Amino acid sequence: MNILTDTLPKTVQIAGKSYAINTDFRAGVAFEIMLQTGEEDAAKILSAFFPDGFPIAEPEDIISA
Repeated sequence: MNILTDTLPKTVQIAGKSYAINTDFRAGVAFEIMLQTGEEDAAKILSAFFPDGFPIAEPEDIISA
């Protein structure tokens, strides 16, 4: 997959369920800002990519995301 020329996915599979993801460049910028400001909560950081909220059920879901 080439992120510059191919269509990006609209969903991601986590623990067998499909979740909508935000692939807009602004989500990436928000992600980068959180990392640079020392944010340590992985679920909060990943929430930039999940428009309906990050679906945490198990700790391994963070790794899958």
